[in-house]
Amino acid sequence: MQLKHRIFVSLLIVLFLTSVFTTYAPEANAVATAPSYINIDLSGTLNVVDFPYGIDCSDSTYVYQTIHNQGLLVRIDRSTQAVTLISDPENVVSGQDFYAIVRDTSGNLFINERDNGELWKYVPSSGTWTRIPIVQEITGNSDITYPDGYNVKPKLVRVDENPASHGLHTYEFGIPSFGGVVFANGKVWVAIDYDLDFDSQAEANAGAVDISFHGVVEVDPSSLATSWYSITGASNLRGMEVDGNIIWITDQGQSKIFKFDTVGKTVTQTITLTAGSNPRELSLDATFLYVALNKPAGGNLGIAKVTKSSGASTTIDLGVANTAGGTFATYLSGNILGWSSDSQKAGYVALTTNVVTSFTTTSTNNHFMCTVGTQFWIAGKGSASVVIIDIPAPESGVPFSSITIPTIQCEKNVYRIQSDSVTLNCFEFMLQGASAGDFMETMTPAQYGQFSGLSPSSGTFRGLGYSVKDNSEIPTECQRIWYLPWCRSYYAAPAMSPILTISDTQYGFLCGAFTVAQHAKDCASSTPIAYRTFSISISGIPVTGERPFIVKIQATGTAEAQWQIDAGFGTVNILVYRGD
Repeated sequence: MQLKHRIFVSLLIVLFLTSVFTTYAPEANAVATAPSYINIDLSGTLNVVDFPYGIDCSDSTYVYQTIHNQGLLVRIDRSTQAVTLISDPENVVSGQDFYAIVRDTSGNLFINERDNGELWKYVPSSGTWTRIPIVQEITGNSDITYPDGYNVKPKLVRVDENPASHGLHTYEFGIPSFGGVVFANGKVWVAIDYDLDFDSQAEANAGAVDISFHGVVEVDPSSLATSWYSITGASNLRGMEVDGNIIWITDQGQSKIFKFDTVGKTVTQTITLTAGSNPRELSLDATFLYVALNKPAGGNLGIAKVTKSSGASTTIDLGVANTAGGTFATYLSGNILGWSSDSQKAGYVALTTNVVTSFTTTSTNNHFMCTVGTQFWIAGKGSASVVIIDIPAPESGVPFSSITIPTIQCEKNVYRIQSDSVTLNCFEFMLQGASAGDFMETMTPAQYGQFSGLSPSSGTFRGLGYSVKDNSEIPTECQRIWYLPWCRSYYAAPAMSPILTISDTQYGFLCGAFTVAQHAKDCASSTPIAYRTFSISISGIPVTGERPFIVKIQATGTAEAQWQIDAGFGTVNILVYRGD
């Protein structure tokens, strides 16, 4: 009776063990929301059959999209989806070829005009447009001039070939470069390929020299000063993705990926993919590059998963026929990898379970993509549109369908100790089909009750041959991925003197009669049981007295509401007391 009284009056030490579990279902049984669309009405424009290419979602109020042939800019309100068309100074039916778009930190937009060797800067606050030549100017030869001016039309070159019969010969070069444009290290960077090929008369009589450039152009967003850096071995540069001060650049012609350092202004690594891979747009996390394989029709659509450090790659088979052109772009949101294609398909891959979800879209070609909240937005061609696909719940490939509460068990419920420390060994599992994601240490060593608990661990949890670096998927904005545990708030328990540490030892899946599996999908028809084992070490327990205390362990469940952690808990109370 005395013991019960001591338990009742003692302080409760509460440990919150946040677990991320998501309901798993194979694609055949998944109920995924069909895409929705924002139609871009071009009926009042110069080219009613025009189509989008680039899209940028980085502004908090608007999404911007490029319309290709006539060079329009589309502004879409993120909240109301109201559409505004913005014309540039050219005002032409076709031939302008607006392609990729990026926004700098000042809110200015930069658009690659791919066939003309130009980059446009648009300032939304003032509505002003500025043209920036990104083809190098030919200087030092008085026989070579620019009829319309280099800053107006850099691809139009006139050569005085006298005394040849040609006389004045004007060249209008094509700059058929589908290079991307990104903002990195305070500058705008454009990938470009071009060849200025003069005829023999220009070479012999005017000293014209053929120019071939394959590389990147650095543009100062304020002064608009430009610098060119060639990339050896490149021929058809395409996608660009920023990784700190690094830009990863794909080459569709060479099936290569170049790692370009924006500080040293040089390529520091070249990754060679399988010949004919046709890499296009790409996305990345801390370990991998996810590269769209924009192959000609034939076979299935695919994505190359490339290890950044070694260049080793595997192919994610999307299980969808490549009927008219390969995968165009990828975009990573947490563990969900979105993708678009030129075969009237778009969708996503849940990377942890490898579940692929695909949709047939009203747009025949799906181009660049980005995220708005919990949606992928894709620039769609066929009818000018934005294709909107809901991003599913983490790792499962489908949204949560119900609340799931974990069960916690420890090897003992009462610990009678004779020293100043104790280790509790426990086991946590969830019976309703789930997948165990990246588990984090919810407590770092700290004064008892003063749990910081918000920083993910930097280690790699390994269990049953299955490992995930849990610090490699931390989002820059928690509001984009609501379910992550480090986006939540924690409350301190009453302060006491002992020190606590917590560590995960294993996690994985059990199928049916507790058969071990590495992924939920491996359970086939059996219901997967996600589990983890963990231990809690308590040291510095006071020597004097026999005052007991309770360690209350709580693990949160999951709920459908916006994929957030539910308020429900799985709970176990462990009694610890000293006794000689």
